[in-house]
Amino acid sequence: MVNGVDEKADEVRKFFVDVMLGSLATHLRALGFDTEVGRITPQRPRGDRICISRNRALKNKVENLLLLSSERLEDQIMELKEHINITPRPGALFSRCLRCNSRLINASEEALQAVPEYIRVVHQGEIRFCEMCKRCYWPGSHRQHMEKKFKTWGLL
Repeated sequence: MVNGVDEKADEVRKFFVDVMLGSLATHLRALGFDTEVGRITPQRPRGDRICISRNRALKNKVENLLLLSSERLEDQIMELKEHINITPRPGALFSRCLRCNSRLINASEEALQAVPEYIRVVHQGEIRFCEMCKRCYWPGSHRQHMEKKFKTWGLL
């Protein structure tokens, strides 16, 4: 169900995901979408973000609301795909911190000191860093697992 959302429009998507949908938010961030997480209320301004929730009480009370009915992550992704374009833009995949939503940058020599030496050698030039929460990311098994899910879901 979409309330005020321009379905299938191709502009860069920004989301505000209800706190009860944390796994969905993480996956949207991995796809490169600017995705904030919090409690959605009618009084809270969210700018130009599309709000995503399962809370039926918000129907007709929140603008740009997309209400999901599914509980499972895969089904939530399929519901989103029915209503809006969530195909990642080129270069956007894994460009945001999964924890805090900040854009990732290339890891500095100082940041690389927190990464095991083996990882630094194998993934030289591929390690990204979040300046906000100080986490490093590299194309390891966790990323491969997510990419496999994205392909299965028809997003890659």
